[in-house]
Amino acid sequence: MKEAYPVFLTEDTKGNGFLVYVPGLEIHTEGTDLYDAIQMARDAISLKVADLELDKKEIPIPMTYEEGFIEVFKEYGDGDLKGIMIYVDINTESYLIRLKNKSVRKDCTIPAWMDDEVKKYGISCSKVLQNALAMKIAGEREKDNIGDIRNENKKR
Repeated sequence: MKEAYPVFLTEDTKGNGFLVYVPGLEIHTEGTDLYDAIQMARDAISLKVADLELDKKEIPIPMTYEEGFIEVFKEYGDGDLKGIMIYVDINTESYLIRLKNKSVRKDCTIPAWMDDEVKKYGISCSKVLQNALAMKIAGEREKDNIGDIRNENKKR
């Protein structure tokens, strides 16, 4: 899903970056600077909307600029409120792909002599294991596909 949500940014009164509020999604986050605050908002919105999508729950429609400000005033009061309202775009499809590509730690045991050679030649065990597993997985998928084709032919 691609969408843009209103985001209210205000400087932290202690000078520690920016506070972020996403009206309509009830998200609060912060960033060390303006760029970081926008990235944190994008990440938080993407996570919340992706969770709602995966749980097949209703996803709130983004508020208009005016509706967003009304919510901000409800949240923070209408005192000396200083900040800006911007729109932050999200793409939950690419967000979920990025999450699935996150590395997972796996322990691997190898003989001591092999470890010596790995160190000697500066070989990355992680990269070698990834490549070997990718080839193995591709081979297994190919076997599955051939098996599927053979089963289809038997049915005919």
